[in-house]
Amino acid sequence: MFIFLIFFLAYFLLFFRIQLLFVSVDGKNTIYTRHVRDGDLIEIGHVNSIYEKEVREVLRVNKGYMELVDVITDSFGVREYYRLEDEPKGRKWRSIKFINSKGRNFYLKIDGREIDIRGYVGRSILVEVCKTCVLCTIVKRKELDS
Repeated sequence: MFIFLIFFLAYFLLFFRIQLLFVSVDGKNTIYTRHVRDGDLIEIGHVNSIYEKEVREVLRVNKGYMELVDVITDSFGVREYYRLEDEPKGRKWRSIKFINSKGRNFYLKIDGREIDIRGYVGRSILVEVCKTCVLCTIVKRKELDS
């Protein structure tokens, strides 16, 4: 029985995969990590640099990707810029990178919880979803805590 439990635990740690969302600065300094499920929402807000209008990009976690589900703005020009005639169907990414430009009021929310990126003005912010094993998650958490 004990050997079965050890085998089960090893299998669970190595082969059971979960989805994690990472937010990092300049592609290396992880400032936020969280277990996410399909359906969790990510929102990136900012002032568009061409049209000077507020934009909210809403994405949904789905099977290891972030799918664009809506671009909320009152500017027709911004919608054209995003090439949105109707609904933003079929656009998905494993990672999204943006420069937290000064004066553009960037913000990032994960399921309604704001992630503080105000201290990283002028730097690149990387948001990525990945599927990983439980053991890798434990190791990564230990690295983040040290």
